Amino acid sequence: MAAKKTFIYVYSVTLTNGKHCVDLTYKGTFSQVLKKAKFACPVGWFIRDIVSVSIVLKSV
Repeated sequence: MAAKKTFIYVYSVTLTNGKHCVDLTYKGTFSQVLKKAKFACPVGWFIRDIVSVSIVLKSV
């Protein structure tokens, strides 16, 4: 039986407060990454962009 393959998505998230930018990297689905980024975003900062950087094929 062939091994099942799943995709792991890697996203780059940029947080900014108008003066400074911070880049974070997360793995997961877009909605999981959005939830993690919102949790990591301090008061006065906002999510500038979320970009998919890679898709990794993983054997299960």
